[in-house]
Amino acid sequence: MSRCPLLAVALALVVTTTAASALTLDAVTLAVGGRRGDSFRVKGRFASPPTFVAPDAVVVRFDRAVLRLPIGDFARRKATLTYRSTGGAGLLSSLRLDTRRGRFAMAGKGWALASLSNPLPIAVGTDTVVDCGMALLADRGRGKRRKLRLARGA
Repeated sequence: MSRCPLLAVALALVVTTTAASALTLDAVTLAVGGRRGDSFRVKGRFASPPTFVAPDAVVVRFDRAVLRLPIGDFARRKATLTYRSTGGAGLLSSLRLDTRRGRFAMAGKGWALASLSNPLPIAVGTDTVVDCGMALLADRGRGKRRKLRLARGA
């Protein structure tokens, strides 16, 4: 009896622990070169409205940065979860998750965004289910302060 089929089954179980689906990005704005650091705003929709329960944490991936926010840090009002940061720069300022409509909005400030990749990968979800999207950005600013927005047709 060969051990290869058993190894393939074991590897398949390890690889399929996180489910992913598409995230629609409606608006992405990055402001680079400000006096207080760089900032961003993202609005979008989930492919299917997620459910967030008590032991889960909300995971946000913004390019190479990964933020893990305990679900207990969110205020819940009906089907909307809202997170507001109390910390300083380089954090997620706010995150709003509307689980009934399947929409989200997030903002951050104090980041160093000049070296972000383009297209920009963005993901929102839990430890087990993640919705991912790519934002193709176009430069719309002048001078020292650059404003990057979602490119038309992206």
